[in-house]
Amino acid sequence: MNTPRSGDTATLLPNGKVLIAGGFINIPPYALTSTELYDPVANKFAPEGSTPVMNIGRDRATATLLSNGKVLIAGGGDSRTELYDPTTNKFAPVGSTAVMNNGGFNATATLLPNGKVLIAAGSTFSSHGLSSALNGTQLYDVATDDYVASPVMNTARDSATATLLPNGKVLIAGGIFFTQLPSDIFGTPLSSTELYTP
Repeated sequence: MNTPRSGDTATLLPNGKVLIAGGFINIPPYALTSTELYDPVANKFAPEGSTPVMNIGRDRATATLLSNGKVLIAGGGDSRTELYDPTTNKFAPVGSTAVMNNGGFNATATLLPNGKVLIAAGSTFSSHGLSSALNGTQLYDVATDDYVASPVMNTARDSATATLLPNGKVLIAGGIFFTQLPSDIFGTPLSSTELYTP
C-alpha cells in the first residue's frame, strides 16, 4: 500500500477492485482520511494521490457495500458517515450524509435482506481515554439515507462478530465488556450472544 495503516476497512466493490479506507497510523492526527484502491487484475494499488479522501479521519470504522453499489463507512470515532460512489470514485460531501446516534469504534455492520444495514455495539472513549462498551444498535435505511429506530441489545459489547443467518436473523456473538473504570483497562471477554430479527 501507499500508506501503512491498521484498523482500516476493506470492501470488495462491484468492479472487482478493493477499497481500503481510513485506519490508524502512529503519527498525529493518527486517524487517517486517506484511501487505497487495489486492482486484482494488475495486482497493484492505485498511485498515491489518485484515490479519494474521506471527509473525516476514521479508525476501526465499519464499511458496508450497499444494494445501490455505494459503500457506507460509519463510526470510527465520528457520528457523521461517509458514502463512497465507485462510479465517480468520490465521497459524498460532508454534511450531505446521515448522522449516527453514536459513532464509536469496533462496531459490527450487517447488510440485511431488506437492504438496510444493522450497525451494532462497539465502544466509545471518555475524555480520560477510557473505553466504555455500547449496547445500542443503529439501522441505516438506504432508501432514505438516514438512520431509523432500532433496538437495544441485552449486553454492551465491543469487538463482537455479526453473522447474517440463512433465516434472515443476525447472530451477534462474544466481544468484550468495558466500563470507564481505570481498573477495567482490559475488559471482560463475553460468551453471550444476541439474536436480531429484522
